[in-house]
Amino acid sequence: MPGKAATIAGAAGRAAAFLVFALLILVTVGGAIAVLFAAAVASASTYTVTNTNDSGAGSLRQAVLDANANAGADTIALGAGANTLVDSGGNNTVTAGAGADNITTAGGADTIVGSGAHPAQYEGFQRDARANAEEMRAKGMGAFAARYGRGPARVQLEAKDPRGFAEFLKNLAEHSAAGSANTMQGYQGRRPSLYALVEDIKRIAIPALIIAGDEDDITIETSLMLKRAIATAGLAVFPKTGHAMNLEEPALFNQTLDAFLHQVEAGRWGPRDARSPVASIYGPGGKP
Repeated sequence: MPGKAATIAGAAGRAAAFLVFALLILVTVGGAIAVLFAAAVASASTYTVTNTNDSGAGSLRQAVLDANANAGADTIALGAGANTLVDSGGNNTVTAGAGADNITTAGGADTIVGSGAHPAQYEGFQRDARANAEEMRAKGMGAFAARYGRGPARVQLEAKDPRGFAEFLKNLAEHSAAGSANTMQGYQGRRPSLYALVEDIKRIAIPALIIAGDEDDITIETSLMLKRAIATAGLAVFPKTGHAMNLEEPALFNQTLDAFLHQVEAGRWGPRDARSPVASIYGPGGKP
């Protein structure tokens, strides 16, 4: 599992559960929170997470392994015994059931909610995703990681932690070229813009925390939109931070999540005060 999951898993076992979604689109589905991925043309299966174990039957790790081994657009569902969900990508749908009563979205280390979602960026982001997939297939992950891994929102990690950045590049280069290309083309290159899901997003009523890096420019506007659209959402912006926020600022990241969980548990994370209404979820410039 990603390092951040291991760090915060203990806190998630408390009364308030929370979710960390990676590269995902959040919508309400029958009162639950779902993560929608692009569908693949193959038979689909459902794998249920029944515990919070790191591995073995019923664990999220096993569900992801089983889903990845199946060619279909699968569903990973949280059962009553699973309070923590971490998904790191793939052509699958992840649905949180009754045990999921809080949500955290973070844009870091392959986690980004809203990258390319803004209408002004959406078509370009889709084109880039398709081009990235072609590069992976043609040149392999080593060449792709050397270029993509040094993107404008990732150099912040190199400046703060050169050794950690080198490990990040190494890990990225070791990814499956076929699997990464399929995810880039089939999911990132086809996912709908969050701006097309605004009415669904407005119905989210559980405590939510949105985290963004102030130098991850492609996510800032969408993070603000989500904060305004979700009455129960809070927004944390980390200074001098890019895309890999949990790797760049691990202590701040965990502290922010811990504070969120404590406030939820104490019943102090309610909806926005009615005396502080949102004039427009799109901000003073209006709908883009």
